[in-house]
Amino acid sequence: MIYIFAGHHDKDPGAVANGQKEADLTKELRQLIIRPFEDVTIDDDADTLSTLLKKIGKLHRTDYVMDIHFNSVTNPKATGTEVFITDNDNSVEREWAQQVVDTTANILGINNRGIKTESQAKRGRLGILHTGATTILWEVCFMSNPDDLASYHANKEALACAIANLTLNICK
Repeated sequence: MIYIFAGHHDKDPGAVANGQKEADLTKELRQLIIRPFEDVTIDDDADTLSTLLKKIGKLHRTDYVMDIHFNSVTNPKATGTEVFITDNDNSVEREWAQQVVDTTANILGINNRGIKTESQAKRGRLGILHTGATTILWEVCFMSNPDDLASYHANKEALACAIANLTLNICK
């Protein structure tokens, strides 16, 4: 099964920068990505992370989870895309993450910050990475950088289409 989740929801707006809420961006991109899928599970926009984790229960490596986020920091010049995976990733997870980060950097014309493991995250433990599934946490771009955000808005349709296609290919 494939799961595509918006990293923030109605109860958790996430970051706010440049007049945008992370929750609005993640929900919009999720909806654009899932268009070509015949069978995909998405999150409920009212879910908290703990509610979502309880709903999906224990998944298996043959399940695929993409959690969508946008970075935000106080430095408006910070730029780029990155994907987080578990410290004990599998080859499919690493390949999926690499394709997502490379595709995003290419389409948006932003810095490729690469694949990072959970232990490299400043937030510490990333709960969504511990479902048992093949999981990636995708930081699309820095919403706090006006140029990254403008590139995202100008290219979101192409980005969503490319990410959907590569996800469908990986998750066969």
